Amino acid sequence: PGDFVTSSDKRTEKIIIEELQKAHPDYGIITEESGIINKSNTNNRWIITLSQKEGQESIKQQIHLKKQILYIMNLKKLGETLFNVIEQNQQIHLFGSTFVVGKEFSMETIAEEEDLEENYKWMRDATKMADWTIFSFHNHGASNSPELPSSHTRTLAKGLIDNGADIFIGHGPHRDRGIEIYNGKPIFYSLGDFILQNDTPQWIPYDVMKRFGLGHSDTPTDFHEERKKRGWNSRVEGWESAIATCTFTEKKLREISLYPIDLGMGLPRSIAGRPVLAEPGSEVNERVLKRFQDMSKPYGTEINIEDGVGKIKIS
Repeated sequence: PGDFVTSSDKRTEKIIIEELQKAHPDYGIITEESGIINKSNTNNRWIITLSQKEGQESIKQQIHLKKQILYIMNLKKLGETLFNVIEQNQQIHLFGSTFVVGKEFSMETIAEEEDLEENYKWMRDATKMADWTIFSFHNHGASNSPELPSSHTRTLAKGLIDNGADIFIGHGPHRDRGIEIYNGKPIFYSLGDFILQNDTPQWIPYDVMKRFGLGHSDTPTDFHEERKKRGWNSRVEGWESAIATCTFTEKKLREISLYPIDLGMGLPRSIAGRPVLAEPGSEVNERVLKRFQDMSKPYGTEINIEDGVGKIKIS
């Protein structure tokens, strides 16, 4: 518990080592947490390093980084072998993901059927216990764009509504995503942040400080400043969102209203992150509503703007 990140790294590293040894049992492996494995093979070695770059949200940037790591992991063989295998067999399974040849970049995620069915079961149970059921789902990326939900999120959301959910609300990516109306029920793929004050904690775990090159003599403010330098929460989308209200008549959805809010990007730390309604006609108000319009349009959702409030009317 005192060093959660290191413990997590060790578990992840163990899984990677097992996968590599299945594919090339005779190769050497240099690891960050477990040292050197099979020191005798100096010609063919994997190098495993587990790191996280703050602020790196673009999936294309992540893939580029992973490709760099793949080449570094085995300088003589891996890059050449990996891409030859993909070219010849049209796909390769690596670290729990399947890479296939395609005409363009895309990512598809599939939920475990057992997990889906468990969620559906408890949703059916909830509908027998309550008049209204709202499913809250914390999720991040694994999609083709930061603005898009993962494909397994869409599957889960629609399946939950089929099993009785009245509203599906996503959160986690620290930004808004589109709104879909499915079988007369609202799906909010993400409503971003309502309060954003994670630059004010007075204590930071040492293992987290250490990952930013800081030590016992450094302060929480040193950590917040260092994290900011690395791009933490530097996108305007992370500081703007909307409050959504849903109007039902006899359990039927009639209207959704979106009230843009401004969390104060760039304000002093003591007041930044507090939600304030964005005035109609202001830059933030118009930007938030335009963003929701663009992100919801692919789902067939039309958002009209009335006096600075986004309106989705259900006929």
